[in-house]
Amino acid sequence: MNVKIQKTLIILTITALALAAGCPNSAELNTPQNSENGILTINISDPNEARTILPINANINCNTFSLVLTTLGRSVTKNWIGGSVSIELSPGSWDLTLFGYSDASRYNIIVNGSVNGIVVSSGQTTNTTVQLQPVIVFNRTGTFIWNITYPSDVTSANMVITPLNATNGSPQQTINFSTGALKNNSSSPLPLNTGYYKVTFSMTGGERPIGRVDYMHIYEGLESYFSYDFIYGLRLIEMVFIDPGTYTRGSNNSDYYGTSPSHQVTLTKGFYMGKYEVTQEQYQAVTGVNPSNFSSNLASGEVQQRRPVEQVTWYDAVEFCNKLSEQERLMSAYTITGRSPASGYPITSATVTVNWNTNGYRLPTEAEWEYACRAGTTTAYNTGNTISDSTGWYYNNSNRRTHEVGKKPPNTWGLYDMHGNVHEWCWDWYGSYTSGAQTDPKGAFSGPIRVFRGGSWSNSAADVRSAYRDGYYPTYQINGLGFRVVRN
Repeated sequence: MNVKIQKTLIILTITALALAAGCPNSAELNTPQNSENGILTINISDPNEARTILPINANINCNTFSLVLTTLGRSVTKNWIGGSVSIELSPGSWDLTLFGYSDASRYNIIVNGSVNGIVVSSGQTTNTTVQLQPVIVFNRTGTFIWNITYPSDVTSANMVITPLNATNGSPQQTINFSTGALKNNSSSPLPLNTGYYKVTFSMTGGERPIGRVDYMHIYEGLESYFSYDFIYGLRLIEMVFIDPGTYTRGSNNSDYYGTSPSHQVTLTKGFYMGKYEVTQEQYQAVTGVNPSNFSSNLASGEVQQRRPVEQVTWYDAVEFCNKLSEQERLMSAYTITGRSPASGYPITSATVTVNWNTNGYRLPTEAEWEYACRAGTTTAYNTGNTISDSTGWYYNNSNRRTHEVGKKPPNTWGLYDMHGNVHEWCWDWYGSYTSGAQTDPKGAFSGPIRVFRGGSWSNSAADVRSAYRDGYYPTYQINGLGFRVVRN
């Protein structure tokens, strides 16, 4: 999927001291609770006051906001709906990014803005103004162009275009290519109302049926594109949506090293998670290399390229996420600087920061991973208090090798191989648990080692439990360590 922007977006420069209903006004000041900190207050320019320079019926209504502040590898996030906001920060130079959405579902970034190098002083109040830039407006029209090829022995193929904005008025549409629809409609683009869409392509018959799910924005007066050659042997990432919720993370069992004390975790946002661990074919298609040790000697009836990729460093996994986002024209989640080596793999050093509010691929947090693995269960495994040869890959049944993904049954949320096959890198620095309840935790602020979860083909049954956690230096490479991806 890629989006081609052909006109300059208008930058709004009007600063509002009091915003119209639905947008926050200037934050009231509070005394810092920590005298060493300062307070940052945000004034936000108001798109409603400049409506005359936007299209008629632009329908801008920014009532849900996400604020992300970063400094020296640290990230602070503030989410709110309406009202005013202030945030207490440690002294230093901070970069600010703000997103305004149409509603709490956060499907559409309506406006955004950024300010870099905000200096927060100890015990002082700092004011700054964010100039909002319109990103998308409703109730206007753009066009959708596709260019698709697939093998001639495919018996049927279709594309379903589903609007994810209840407000934009477009119905779901299905394009059936087997009944004569154009595989390239550049001469007759499909008009669509502005908004955010899911595009699901699938085909049946042929050597191997495959599908693909993408997401796209339709912008006013602009063209959005879907272009792909569907070939045998390549399946891109299939995702499962995980609803937000609350669960008990960890275990008080003394045999579970590093998992106590158990504590309540609440995830306030849903997310998409890869149905499978990233495979060798997917990794090679994105990066051009396959570092896996298990490149032969596969089990009978399995497909070599569908085995999970392994022997990737944490840095390799992070860069894969960015490269995949770029290929699918998504906003990358990571900023990677100081990469060493400058090109090629494995990556042995880099500085990585994350923007939690993009739509690009990223590694799961440790909290997201365990929540998705448990799928509502409270037992040692998502299959119950025991695991068997039919429900996971571990030392007793793996025959000392990885296996094609998806060969064991999924958990109740449709995720495969959460117990065993390969360990899976997570975002977090490894840190000790505490007993207090947490909301959207993202691990320790820093540390020498990154978390991985799930256990592998070489582990005992005890070490593939839902609460099991481990970690090592981000340069670590072993033939039982891979990853899966998530998206907002």
